[in-house]
Amino acid sequence: AACSEKERIAAADLKGCLTNRDIGAVNQVVQQLRAGGLDASPTSWNMQEGPLWFKLAVSWLEQLEEELEQARVPKAFLDCQMHILKMALGSPVLCSLLGSGLVSMIHER
Repeated sequence: AACSEKERIAAADLKGCLTNRDIGAVNQVVQQLRAGGLDASPTSWNMQEGPLWFKLAVSWLEQLEEELEQARVPKAFLDCQMHILKMALGSPVLCSLLGSGLVSMIHER
């Protein structure tokens, strides 16, 4: 069976996703196609390569989500470390142990 105009547009949208780093835009295309009945199942497409483009777009979306999550983890970790450091630098006990000159020098950085 010949592929429909809907499938040709869908395939073009999916191909476009593969060069797009906007996670929201890629997710929107994937969700719209799923809602329209097109997914990774070969039976949902007349176009032979349709399921492949869909799988590639979903895989790309997962990669973008993973990158976003990995970017959040170090930032949260660093925020926590900075908070602990600031608390420690403000500690009178630490100040007396290290000497106020050293602590104030670190604190100014």
